[in-house]
Amino acid sequence: MVASLVEVLEECLLHISIFISESMILLGFFAGIGVRVVNELGAGNAKRAKFATAVDQVEIPTTLLAFNILLNCIQLVLSGVAVGSSSQGVVAFVNIGSYQHFWVKE
Repeated sequence: MVASLVEVLEECLLHISIFISESMILLGFFAGIGVRVVNELGAGNAKRAKFATAVDQVEIPTTLLAFNILLNCIQLVLSGVAVGSSSQGVVAFVNIGSYQHFWVKE
C-alpha cells in the first residue's frame, strides 16, 4: 500500500514540475517585456517604447495559453487518477458526452 502511494506521489511531483517549468517560460517572457519597456522609456525613446508595448500586447493571448496549459495539466492528472482507480469506463463516457455536447455541430 505504501509503495503505491509513493508511485502516486512521484507522478504528482512530476506533473507539478512540468507545470512549473512551463510557468517559468512565460514568466521569463513577461519579465523581459517589462524590462524592455522600462529601459526604452528611461532612455527617452518613446517610439521604441511603443513598439515594446505592441510586443506587450502578446501578453493577453499568452495568458490564455497559460490558462489552457493549466487546464490540460489538470485534465491529465484527473485522467491518471481515473485510470488508477479502475474507472476508465466512466471516463470514456464522460469524454464522449463532452465531445458530443461541446464540439459536434448540428
